[in-house]
Amino acid sequence: GLPLGQRLAVVGSLIAMAAAAGLATHLSQKARFPMNAALVGVALAELLLTGLVAFMLGEGVRSPILGFLGLLVCVPAAITGVRHGLVLSAVACAELAALAWAESVGMFPGVIAPTTLVMALMYQWLVVVCAFIGGILICRTIDHFVQAATRREQSFRGLLRIAADWHWEQAHKFRFTYMSETTLNA
Repeated sequence: GLPLGQRLAVVGSLIAMAAAAGLATHLSQKARFPMNAALVGVALAELLLTGLVAFMLGEGVRSPILGFLGLLVCVPAAITGVRHGLVLSAVACAELAALAWAESVGMFPGVIAPTTLVMALMYQWLVVVCAFIGGILICRTIDHFVQAATRREQSFRGLLRIAADWHWEQAHKFRFTYMSETTLNA
């Protein structure tokens, strides 16, 4: 396991990250809060924290905790869009490359794995790329449905305008029993 000092550093970092995310959540209730910037900032901090934990555990690019990188790319990319998703993906891939470099120069002597370092790095990069693509597909799907809902709302509002101007009543066999003044004057 980790020495006590490193454990405390990891736990302290996680607590600080949770506090920052909580603060961002609290501040997000304000009208002019930069939601996308806060989400990307928290995601970047979490990406770096994930890499730090993988480094401190001495597991390098093979650390199971790096599975969170995909989630940390996919969800913010789905919410904030392509540009922010690309930034998060680039940071995640650079972090993975740095961990692979550290492993290649012997910083993690206890790592014994059946998979070559290059193959492990490629797997991790593939996870990040797939997460980015998945996030963008989710983003575009959400945009599609929001636009469709907006079109339906506009159509409904148009019908309401007509209904507010003209209204009538019909009896059995569809005979008009009442017509509003606007209709008679039209």
